[in-house]
Amino acid sequence: MRILRRDAYACQLCGAEATEVDHIKAGDDHSDENLQAICTPCHARKSSSEGGAARARELRQLRAMIKRKPEQTPGRTHWRDAKPRENKGF
Repeated sequence: MRILRRDAYACQLCGAEATEVDHIKAGDDHSDENLQAICTPCHARKSSSEGGAARARELRQLRAMIKRKPEQTPGRTHWRDAKPRENKGF
């Protein structure tokens, strides 16, 4: 309630009536300087965009972990480079 009172119940993003308190920068900093009064629609929009960005970051990290280097083949690289087999007389 102290953050809402400090910000006069005004959303710090759009100026509408604020009913919620939000972190300015995500993380474990719960100091008054890192909190702001925010309305429900702005909070939902901000949280959604932050969640989408976090998910995209996770996907990039996952793709980087599973990306394999191309396997190197010893010697020839194409079937046309193969030597003909010897006929063993079967």
